[in-house]
Amino acid sequence: MLGHGVNCETSNSKLEQFGTVRGRVGYAFDKVLMYCTGGFAWGKSSASTIATCVTVAGSCPGHGVKFTDGTSEASAALNGWAAGVGIE
Repeated sequence: MLGHGVNCETSNSKLEQFGTVRGRVGYAFDKVLMYCTGGFAWGKSSASTIATCVTVAGSCPGHGVKFTDGTSEASAALNGWAAGVGIE
């Protein structure tokens, strides 16, 4: 029979880098500029999770052990494109 457990999880995520390099093409009407923009985009993100399960009686629900904990970390660097239109 499984006992009653107390679960705790802390998650954290962060955008570490973000940037674009874009060109712009447009047409000016008197003092108004209408334009299109596009180019390269990049970013880097990271995430971490700390999980613990401390039992009050017996074992953690679904784990079958009296104490378990764990930490996971991941990061990703992503490349892509950026596009848009605007008026100045």
